[in-house]
Amino acid sequence: MQSQEFMAQLAQLESVARLGEIRDYLQASREATNPLSTLGRTVYWADGAGELHSAKVDVVVRTNAGGFRLVAGERTGR
Repeated sequence: MQSQEFMAQLAQLESVARLGEIRDYLQASREATNPLSTLGRTVYWADGAGELHSAKVDVVVRTNAGGFRLVAGERTGR
């Protein structure tokens, strides 16, 4: 194989690898903006007093305003 052919194939492999990285990034972004992706996962938040809590998301409810509300199970202080 000539070095020019080798370099062309190497560039193609690098392009395929980058496309895979872009696909993974887009998938992660889509999941991060989809409230349903939180179902069954543990979420963390701070209450009005600044105390940290965590709980597993049981239900995602669409509000009348078009947003979403997460309904979590038993809270655990952190």
